[in-house]
Amino acid sequence: MPSYSKMRCQTFTLAALLCLAATSRGRDRTDFDFVLAGDMSRYIVVNGIHGWDQACAAMAAAGPGAFLVSPGDLNQDGTNPASIVYDTVEAEIGPGFPFFPGVGNHELDPINLPTLQWIRGFDKGGPDFPVHPGPAGSETTTYSWDHGHAHFVMLNECFDGASDAGALEGNWNPALGEWLEADLTATTQPLIFVFGHFPAWPQRDRDTNQSIHATDTDFNAYGGGVYRDALWDILTRHDVTAYGCGHTHCTSVVDLQGVWQLDQGHARGPVTFYPMSTFLVVHVRAGGAVIVDTWRQPHTEGIGNEAPYALAHVDTIRAADPATVAPPAPLLAAGLRVSPNPFNPSLQVECSLAEPRELRVGVFDLRGRLVAGLWQGVMPAGTRVLRWDGRGSDGRAASSGTYVVRLDDGRDATSRSVTLAR
Repeated sequence: MPSYSKMRCQTFTLAALLCLAATSRGRDRTDFDFVLAGDMSRYIVVNGIHGWDQACAAMAAAGPGAFLVSPGDLNQDGTNPASIVYDTVEAEIGPGFPFFPGVGNHELDPINLPTLQWIRGFDKGGPDFPVHPGPAGSETTTYSWDHGHAHFVMLNECFDGASDAGALEGNWNPALGEWLEADLTATTQPLIFVFGHFPAWPQRDRDTNQSIHATDTDFNAYGGGVYRDALWDILTRHDVTAYGCGHTHCTSVVDLQGVWQLDQGHARGPVTFYPMSTFLVVHVRAGGAVIVDTWRQPHTEGIGNEAPYALAHVDTIRAADPATVAPPAPLLAAGLRVSPNPFNPSLQVECSLAEPRELRVGVFDLRGRLVAGLWQGVMPAGTRVLRWDGRGSDGRAASSGTYVVRLDDGRDATSRSVTLAR
């Protein structure tokens, strides 16, 4: 994959935004996925453990989809280069991988001014994603884009109506509200996803029951929720599918008045004083269904003892549209089965296809490195059984642990986690 330029200046009027939204390249109904992960903050590296590196490697192994969204708190302590978050994405997932960053409260810390400046100048999504700029004063930190049959919006909730760094703990103002109203009115996409740093209603972590930042931000607490309610009024009126956020470090997937709030938690590695490190994979289906996978990394102590990420929850937040429900050909994602699991010494990999396809099937470690190739070429329709003997491409026995079996046709991919227990 080519390495794309990360610096592009964009200036559009509101009229141009409306034109772009109305004539976007979207509305193509096709399956696609994207990842929601962020709040990596100063824990990019902590006590020698590369937490964000591990998270990105796990995303690559699970299938990173079309792009990555990170709504704020990218780099908190100023000791790392401003670009380190995206540098890691490129190293672990691939050069030029489309990335959509947002602004959180820690981007406003004086020590993090370089990170805020980097977000302002970064080429969101790269050359394949035309981006519609935000209101005056937040043109490059509030923006929207389209992909497939969905519309996406990144809000800078630290924008105070004049400066994109004016409200440390969140703000809602007429400039941001009017821009969002116009943007959502202009789109004709059937699915809409909006992102911002602050949750509307902070939730407890779904696994640990921890509660962090429950009432300490103006966005959800001010005036009994005035800022929150103003945002939610717009989201509900425009039938927004989901609102993705962070800030609390606690992962949750909840339906709030008809709009799903997806709290990404944080992708920090195995730090023990916060909830588990997490990223969300959102599957958007051609038939209108939306499924959210929650991947989590358990707490562990010590370099080299980090536990792998594992699929912890699967939530269907939107069912398929009635008009599109039919018995279509099996999707690629339904065509991969593995057994037994755990296994020793060999694993059976069953691939099922409705029609012949050019495929690659391989076994990867949790850093996304190929361990063994099982198939490359055209696979006939029907079911084919492959086997992995637990050895790498060099013929050596693989060590006990978790691996990922991945099936990829160049457009879509599906994967299964397996455990080799010697």
